[in-house]
Amino acid sequence: MKISVYLRDRLHVIILALLSAAAVLLVALLGHESMELAFYAVELIGAFSLIYLAYDFWRYRARLKRLRAAAERPSLMQKELPAPKTGIEQGYRTILDGLYREIEKALSEKERESRNDEEYYTLWVHQIKTPIAALRLIAGELENREAKADILTELFSIERYTDLALQYTRIRDISGDIVIERFDAEKAVKKCVKKFAPQFIRMKTSLSIGMLPDDILSDEKWFSFMLEQIISNAVKYTKGGEVCIEGKERILTVKDTGIGIRPEDLPRIFEKGYTGFNGRIDNRASGIGLYLTEKVAKALAVKITVESEPGKGTRITLVFPDAVVTD
Repeated sequence: MKISVYLRDRLHVIILALLSAAAVLLVALLGHESMELAFYAVELIGAFSLIYLAYDFWRYRARLKRLRAAAERPSLMQKELPAPKTGIEQGYRTILDGLYREIEKALSEKERESRNDEEYYTLWVHQIKTPIAALRLIAGELENREAKADILTELFSIERYTDLALQYTRIRDISGDIVIERFDAEKAVKKCVKKFAPQFIRMKTSLSIGMLPDDILSDEKWFSFMLEQIISNAVKYTKGGEVCIEGKERILTVKDTGIGIRPEDLPRIFEKGYTGFNGRIDNRASGIGLYLTEKVAKALAVKITVESEPGKGTRITLVFPDAVVTD
């Protein structure tokens, strides 16, 4: 802290000391008193003023340090603020306490609304799955194979979009829904791929699964969520091409020979709602899948990188931690 800041705040004290010294000298001069004694009194005033300012500066610096520490931790600000020393400081503290209570009230209301929204979306997703299942059964009885395949594909998309909506609400509090453990990577990958079998067939896209890690340290449910988003994009933009999933140790890679991503779009593919040039080709693109994928990856301490070249394909790599990461 610059001492000039303190001196500016205590300018009134310095002016008072100077006026006191000047008053002593003026009284001694007008009263024909001993000027030697007057200068001695001025020296005493100066000495006491310096002692007071030095002590006050030490207290001032300590209080300022506590204020700055409180500012760095807003959640604990109310507890960390130094006790008010003057009536004005008490008034400011009263205002801050009132604002803090209002903020807590608003946050509590926001959290309650968020919980209500999540409960509604959860209920809605479970309810919508009933007619989807019914439509799937009806579609299974159709004799027209092409129409049957088209309907089942669209039903699969509807089901994925409803699940995506649910995960979107849960992602805000994902930390409370993470269970880190080792799981069979090959089994998890094949389970995800199986869901997209009709899409691979419809897009005439081949799939190859190479060598995979023996196991992965992560949350299997959220791992599957990330992989499904990546596979979904790979199949969507790789008509008649190939998608390859492989990895080793802590690394998993999904490669495709699709249309690729433009260089100017790459830095923004994880932005919420951003669809880029490819999104203009597919009007149904929402720009939410990869956004959520990155959010999940950060929560799981997974490093995700994307390499792509227009016309040649895209490679997405997931690097998993080799130990549980804690804050």
